[in-house]
Amino acid sequence: MKIKFGLLTIAGREKYYVDTLESLSKSGIEPERIDGTMIPIQSHFLAWKKLFREMPDYVVKFEDDIVTGLGLGDTIRQILKDVKPSFLTLYSNRAKIINHDPGVFEFHSNDFLHEQGVAMSWITYLQYVDWMENLRFMKPHKESNYNKCHDVILRSFFKEYNIKTFATSPSLIQHIGIESAHGHPWKIAGIPRQSRNFIGESTNIYKYYMEHMR
Repeated sequence: MKIKFGLLTIAGREKYYVDTLESLSKSGIEPERIDGTMIPIQSHFLAWKKLFREMPDYVVKFEDDIVTGLGLGDTIRQILKDVKPSFLTLYSNRAKIINHDPGVFEFHSNDFLHEQGVAMSWITYLQYVDWMENLRFMKPHKESNYNKCHDVILRSFFKEYNIKTFATSPSLIQHIGIESAHGHPWKIAGIPRQSRNFIGESTNIYKYYMEHMR
């Protein structure tokens, strides 16, 4: 299985980027740097296109404000081999996900909120890029939403194509940025944009996955 890892960043966030890169490197991941733009939808879309240019089976895309534990690279490879998800998120602060028993499980895409660390399959990407390039993503949204969150667009895509989305519990990465890359606040509806069930930086994630999540 061919897997491509990428790390999306934008100008002015070098400190976050360096910390994230160091954490990923310790976990066995050396991602390609992707320099994005200040327009969220454009930034994420271009990142997916660049990372899929060599037609890997999966792309795993991280944002520049996360930390993780040990062995995340091997864990992701094992999860993708075991579950073969169309789309997988490695992080969430949503109650329905963090209160779930340890494992990798299907969840409703309406509960998807963050893109700090996600994986997409090649087949899903082909549908996604066609949907985006033909501007069908504009139909369920007003044009003003073009400047808003990319996850809003993804939810509509998942719904239209009936794509199953998966999550991990506990979260395998943690959001460290006080403010997101595109200026979104630290709290949403009073809830900090951090996972309350992060597995921990000192945890051997692969061992935990094999013993408790598989």
